[in-house]
Amino acid sequence: MAEIRTMHPEPKMIWFDQSANAGRLSTPEGVARMVERCAEAGITDLLVNVRSPDGLALYRSRLVPHRSLVHADYPADYDLLALVLEEGHRRGLRVHAAPDVFSGGRWSYHHPAYAASRHPDWQSVVYGLDPASLRPACFPYTKVPKGLVTAVPINNEGVGFLNPGHPEVQEHLLAVLEELAREYPVDGFCLDRGRYDGLHVDFSEHTRRALAERTGEPLAGDDWPERVYRILRPGEEEGPAAAPAPDRHGGVTGYAAAEGGTVIPGTRCAPGPLFGAWLEYRAAAVRSFFVAARQRVKAVRPDVLFGDYTGSWYPLYYQVGVNWASRRYDPGLPFLPPTYQETGYAEQLDYLCSGCYYPEVTVAEARAKGAPADWYSVEGAADLAVGAVMGDTPLIGSLFLQQYEGDVAQYQKAVAACRTRTAGVMLFDLCYVDGYDWWEATRAALR
Repeated sequence: MAEIRTMHPEPKMIWFDQSANAGRLSTPEGVARMVERCAEAGITDLLVNVRSPDGLALYRSRLVPHRSLVHADYPADYDLLALVLEEGHRRGLRVHAAPDVFSGGRWSYHHPAYAASRHPDWQSVVYGLDPASLRPACFPYTKVPKGLVTAVPINNEGVGFLNPGHPEVQEHLLAVLEELAREYPVDGFCLDRGRYDGLHVDFSEHTRRALAERTGEPLAGDDWPERVYRILRPGEEEGPAAAPAPDRHGGVTGYAAAEGGTVIPGTRCAPGPLFGAWLEYRAAAVRSFFVAARQRVKAVRPDVLFGDYTGSWYPLYYQVGVNWASRRYDPGLPFLPPTYQETGYAEQLDYLCSGCYYPEVTVAEARAKGAPADWYSVEGAADLAVGAVMGDTPLIGSLFLQQYEGDVAQYQKAVAACRTRTAGVMLFDLCYVDGYDWWEATRAALR
């Protein structure tokens, strides 16, 4: 088993989502009640979603519009972070600001308070096939036409993403983190959605220029995205596909060399000559942000913990432009250039919450269900993620509790697997622990 870097005390974390907990957290009395329940259950760390997936604040900010400008579920100017800090610190709990980072709006609703509405050039630009002509076309996410054919299905819960590689986007978000560090005595930061939306982004003019400079390719013409990858046209589904090959990650997640029109399994994506360079560019942009973010918050509060929240499925995470592994870790995917390793940023983190989002807890359960790899289980996912960070940062197994609805024993087994195989556990989300009345089960699992 790979080295497990520990934290003291052992982190037993829980996430406070904004929208899912509005009925619980929209009054000071509700906050006090929930924080007390967490303390009684043995929770050590509260992760407060201070900037929502659509980019709105539940704290005092000069930079981020307040949630009440768009939604009616919290009072105007309500400061959830201040309330949780007061109640949490009174009970000896650590409180982390947990902002969504590179999201800033909604696909279906374009409110003027959203960052994507105020700064249209900050939006991620989606590449697809125009539904009428089937020619390559690129659209800001707020203007994507119905029927656009993309390389992978767009499954983002309606969240609109900003362009992580845009310098103005990065500087704005760095200022947001610095403001939080200056104005609130938080014990840590846990960044969420520090990524691209998927393989369909980003194909903005900014990305085109940056990739051209990086590769020396002119990338002229409207069809330049096909230099990155070609999207299968309707009727080409039976075209040549790369055969999944056994790989170093314990499953069939690596692919034969993706050249000559070969399609990556599970996508409509036939990699072009610049596919690897584009993937590396995106991962380098995300790394640069995490390096700068750590520097900005530590300059204000040197002892603050700086963490991140990602999925554990590392062999697929290149699709969202993120390399959260150690810079010493070999991704083991043939379409990634050797220098891709340099985009890893695990060493920049004081901890990494890794989503082990599987109802099957043990490797044996996953195999019995016919899972394509051992890491389609909590145990396997934890082992994969711990191995990828190579001891550069404490890895905290994180659970999506809705997957255990109606099976409290399986929930407790999942908690035990995280605590055994990683540095601790993070529970997503408060709404499930309280909604399922799993407080006593949680207390027993965290003893």
